[in-house]
Amino acid sequence: MSVEPEDENDHVNSWEDLLRWKPDFPDVIQMRLRTVARLVIKTTPRDGDDMGQLIVACLGASLPDIDDVMTLSHKNSHHSAGKILRGFFERVVSIKYLSENPSEVQRFLDFAAIDTEDVIRAIEQTVGISMEEPSRSNLANAATAARKLYKQDKCSQCKKPRYIGWTGMNTKDMADRVGLGHMYLHAFLLTSKVLHTTLWGMRNIVSRSAPIINNLNCLHELIIHLIILHRRHFMTDFHGQQLQKIQVTPLMTAALREFLRTWTYSTTSFDGIFTRGSVDSKGQRIYY
Repeated sequence: MSVEPEDENDHVNSWEDLLRWKPDFPDVIQMRLRTVARLVIKTTPRDGDDMGQLIVACLGASLPDIDDVMTLSHKNSHHSAGKILRGFFERVVSIKYLSENPSEVQRFLDFAAIDTEDVIRAIEQTVGISMEEPSRSNLANAATAARKLYKQDKCSQCKKPRYIGWTGMNTKDMADRVGLGHMYLHAFLLTSKVLHTTLWGMRNIVSRSAPIINNLNCLHELIIHLIILHRRHFMTDFHGQQLQKIQVTPLMTAALREFLRTWTYSTTSFDGIFTRGSVDSKGQRIYY
């Protein structure tokens, strides 16, 4: 017999519990997975639209993440699903931040030379294969220039410069800046402790199962943010002018309503898009 939990976080600890509570949830995610795939296939950013290229790349890279989280959840491998969710969350936070701060897009692109140089150098050292000239020298020069640009203060102990990435913000600060801070605990902090070698993470893995509902709530909302990112950037009116961010397309409306029907009670960041919700005792906006 199917029993509706008194609270969404009660009694939903396994895939079987989830199906008793929301039997159509896998179909909901599968439909949105197909939506994201269609947006990737049907979108061709115009020349020079770096932000558009990044959004499409983010959507494409997220497709296997969404599928993997659902597959692992189906196997009740919730800690492993959380590890995939962590990368998905970090990617959406970064792209959402860039879309709201377009002046930093070039910084993100320039930093790619460092990442590529790291990979190419490791391949050279391991198997002796490298890029042909002058491409190899051009990459090395670009990486050197980027390292100078992004060099941070030296470590007080080892005296070596620290490289923290294309932005000086950590993931928590960036998530807060783009309205995704409410997912940081479950989608990044706890999953990071499990992903990396920490005593807390090892103990947590062997002592209990990560709640499936935390992973899937975050997964669902991140998919919605992907769709919103795409629609805000690429949807134009009949005059070719960018739509104002407050405007909601039919696809966004359907996705948002579906999310709120599924979860009923959610701390989201959809202010100004669909509904403003109400404020709880902690000052967070709650949607019903």
